[in-house]
Amino acid sequence: MNLHESNKYNMYTTTIGVLDANKPKVDNVPKLAAGAVKLGDGILKIKTVDKQFDDKSSPKGEVKKQARNAVVLSSLHVVHTIYAYAEDQNDEGLKAKVNISETELHNLRDDELGTKVDNYYTLANGLIANLTEYGLVPSDLTTFRTEIDAFTASKTNIGTGKAERTGTRSSLTECFVEVDTLLSGSIDKLMEGFRKKDPEFYNAYWSARVIRDIGGSHSKETPVVTKTATVPITVPTT
Repeated sequence: MNLHESNKYNMYTTTIGVLDANKPKVDNVPKLAAGAVKLGDGILKIKTVDKQFDDKSSPKGEVKKQARNAVVLSSLHVVHTIYAYAEDQNDEGLKAKVNISETELHNLRDDELGTKVDNYYTLANGLIANLTEYGLVPSDLTTFRTEIDAFTASKTNIGTGKAERTGTRSSLTECFVEVDTLLSGSIDKLMEGFRKKDPEFYNAYWSARVIRDIGGSHSKETPVVTKTATVPITVPTT
């Protein structure tokens, strides 16, 4: 939830609290009682979808970052080892293939880095019998391959995660629209029946319906219009 939605969600929970506290009165109006049940269900749905959105938002970017860093570090081990071997062999062509710095690797785009590390793996795999005495052993290449595959998978998961988050974000917005429509189109209207016969309940309801900004440095309320029962009250816009 963003800040405005969080403030609105708090208004919803305060409103259902007033209705629950006056349940015998609410139950005397069957349509109002049904609306209160729907409001409770709507609040629960918002909480559930918001958790789904948080779950989809948090880990995947960090996973890709960690996978990228791991593959860069292993690449440095591979290319530096090959360079040392090429130096002993006076193989300038081989040295040119692996002459790259850590900064240059980090500055590559994801697709460029993926191509580079695949090439380094293939090159090292073909030379592994000569590289063992330089400190690069087959198990190092096995780890390198695993890290390359993890990096490739992390790039795919980021794209999938964005689509999932977009869908969940839309669902969350729809949940708020549904609850707003329920309140303004039904429950607010039915509460008019208590304006004269039970002004205390009526005023408590409309006091709960104010959206208060509890996330900023100053307490604020949404713009309201005035309604009057026994005492002046304010009604929020939804």
